[in-house]
Amino acid sequence: MRLKQDVPYESDNSQIALVAQQAAHDIRSPLTALNFIIKEQAENLSPVSRTILEAAIKRINEIATDLLCSPKGCSDYQHEHSAGNFKNIITTIVAEKSICNPSVAFSLNFDSEDYEMPKIPSTILYRILSNILNNSCESKAKHIEVVLSKSENFITLDIFDDGCGISDDQLANIGKKRISFKENGYGLGLPFVVSNLALFGGSFKISSTPATKTKVSLKIPIC
Repeated sequence: MRLKQDVPYESDNSQIALVAQQAAHDIRSPLTALNFIIKEQAENLSPVSRTILEAAIKRINEIATDLLCSPKGCSDYQHEHSAGNFKNIITTIVAEKSICNPSVAFSLNFDSEDYEMPKIPSTILYRILSNILNNSCESKAKHIEVVLSKSENFITLDIFDDGCGISDDQLANIGKKRISFKENGYGLGLPFVVSNLALFGGSFKISSTPATKTKVSLKIPIC
């Protein structure tokens, strides 16, 4: 897989922010339409499909809010932490990825029934996990295992996949902004993961054997 470094982007950060806010504003209208369809077609959707669809739409709304009211854009804006159990967050996102990737077998392993609430806001946590799992699915993995364990100050999330793996050269560039290993990638996913974990006192680690396996470890601080 070739390394693509020259991903075009606008150097003026204020212009980027303006475009992002406009996109976030404009996406609200189609989201309203989707919510209407869900209500109208509720009887035709399975409980699982409806739950996943509602969760996905909720996350899109939250991402749009992040873009519209970032800490720089709204002085009184604060991320909301999820009131739910961390285990439920993991279960929901894995269920969504399983539906979207029927050729991939997912397995979940937890060392506890209850986990303390992470310091990372739920909106950001969902995006972190979504990025990691998307990469595993796109690596042509047939099986993805998600393992959750807790210690005194952290929850450790290990994600194993049996996909195509990552070369040493690629590993050296993991998490660097505007660098992508995908033909149509933009180099935004993993930098978001790495920077936001660090922002809240967590960490990101990845190891891989080409054509064999990849392991991603996230240390997520708890409240």
